[in-house]
Order: sequence, then C-alpha cells, then structure tokens
Amino acid sequence: MTHTGDFSLGEEVYPKLRQVMDVFLSQWCDGLVSRFSGKNHWNFYDWSPYMEGNLHGEETPEPDLMLSCLFLIALQELSRIEEMIGQAADSYQGIMEKTRFAIRNAFLNQESGFFSMTIGEDRYTALGNAMAVLAGVTNPGESRYICQHLFSEELTECTLSMKTFLYDAMLQTDRKTFAPVVLDRIRGDYSEMLNAGATTVWETADGASAFHNAGSLCHGWSAIPI
Repeated sequence: MTHTGDFSLGEEVYPKLRQVMDVFLSQWCDGLVSRFSGKNHWNFYDWSPYMEGNLHGEETPEPDLMLSCLFLIALQELSRIEEMIGQAADSYQGIMEKTRFAIRNAFLNQESGFFSMTIGEDRYTALGNAMAVLAGVTNPGESRYICQHLFSEELTECTLSMKTFLYDAMLQTDRKTFAPVVLDRIRGDYSEMLNAGATTVWETADGASAFHNAGSLCHGWSAIPI
C-alpha cells in the first residue's frame, strides 16, 4: 500500500485484520498482553531459551514482553492502514499510549537497562529487547544502549530468522553506525552455510545437527535477514 498506492488488498483483508486484533485485545489488561493458556495454544517466538513456549503443555496466562510489543507494533500498523483506506474506526491512540507506559513500567530493569521477558525476572533476550526498540517504548539513549548489546552475552541470542528484527532495531536507531555491523553479521552467519556447500538456507545455524539431527537445511524463513 505504501509503495504502490494500491489499497485494494488492505480493503479486502481489513475485516480479518480487525478480527485478529480483537483476539489480542481480549488478552489485553492494564496495558499488557498475556500469554495464551490452554493446550490448544503455543506461545512460540523462536528456537531459543525463553522463546520456545510449551508445545502441547499449559502456560500461565501472565503478561508477556514479546506479545505486548508485537501488539503495540500491530496497532501502529493497523492505524496506518485504516487511515489509508479511509476507515473511520475507533482510535487506538489511548490503548497504544497505555501499552507503551505499561511495557516500560513492567519489564524495564533500570539497573541493567534491559527489558525482561516476564515481570520481576531476569530473562533478558536479544529478540525481546529489539522488539521494545521497534515498538517505540525506548528513548534514543536506551535504544542505542540496547543495540550496542544485542550480540553480547548479557542477552540470550536468537536464531537466524529472528535476527531480522535485531537488524531492523539497529538500523532504525542509527543506520550510519550500525549498518556495517549488520552486514558483517549477515556475512558471518551465511558464509558458514556457503562454505559448507549449501544452496539453501538452514533453519538454525547448527544445520542438520539441530533438533537431535533433524535440522532443516532448506528453510525459507532464515532468508529473511538477507
């Protein structure tokens, strides 16, 4: 819609977008979105610690950094779509402002400077902190600090496909400073596959040995960062 001026797809899928948003609004309370409970839901974000969820198991419906940030980003984009297609829908501005404040208040550890995955715990992930930057809940100084530490041992690393969000956060914060870092990281990750003779990208950097020797060597989602 932004680059073509063709709004027909947005108009076509808009009712479904509202239905999806209503599901997450039902999980929204006091400014935060909680994990979905019940064995029919899987709160999965990435194949990395704190991100894998509990497949076929129960999860506590507690407020979640990732869901709250993704919810906020989705609301921002939905508002843009509504403006483009001329939908006189309810304004989400109040919900977005309350969510920004609640995310900072609930998940930001002022001492470490990082956002935790859950309230009151020291579960710091690179992906979760990148999402906080992308969601606009950080000030410029906090964004820079987080981006400088996205590949440090202080934050749990994410796998190939999700690194696109780390790169987006870095480029959004300071393209001139972080663009060389992003390119070096991409070269490092994907050169390993090329040097191994791969003609497709792997699901994770471990290749075939991942998931007890069941790793996928032809996994499209890992091409996203490129």
